[in-house]
Amino acid sequence: GAVGLLLGVIQQLPLLIGASALTLAGVGAKLWLSRRARAFADQAPRFQIASLVDPKDVARLDEALDAIALELPQDLVDELAAVKATLVRCVALMADGGGDNANANAFAGDDQLFIRESIRRYLPDSIASYLQVPQKDRASLDLDEGKTALALFREQLHMLGAKLASHEQRLSQRAGDSLLRQQRFLAAKTR
Repeated sequence: GAVGLLLGVIQQLPLLIGASALTLAGVGAKLWLSRRARAFADQAPRFQIASLVDPKDVARLDEALDAIALELPQDLVDELAAVKATLVRCVALMADGGGDNANANAFAGDDQLFIRESIRRYLPDSIASYLQVPQKDRASLDLDEGKTALALFREQLHMLGAKLASHEQRLSQRAGDSLLRQQRFLAAKTR
């Protein structure tokens, strides 16, 4: 851009001057935006969510949720949204605890496994199985002792939602453990 601008000025070509000036302005804007993004990234927490859950699994879950949302009654869409919100909170709790070694080891167990597998398999498999039933039969065809595909899917959402809520409660409790340790420490030091 700078060379083109110089040549345009020397040869007195307004078209070349204009194109070169636009190129320089674009490069300058790009540099400024990348510097701002880098500064913002430096301020963001360094813990990588990708180490807890695979971003590809999250993308596949979002696609499955988008695919099924138009085919469900509103109450089930709301319940799906609540399950997803619980998953988001659980992953955030795991990420917040990732910097504390005492908490990081605690997250290697059942909580992290269940949450990761809920994102990767449990919820997407339920959605895929429900979508395999022909749409006209989902609310009427008896699949299991009077239960339709819609009723079975509703039960699966309830089971996942309840289990995720218990994991969220445990993760929240663990997140408060360091505060309790600090409380005991300060109480002992101030006696």
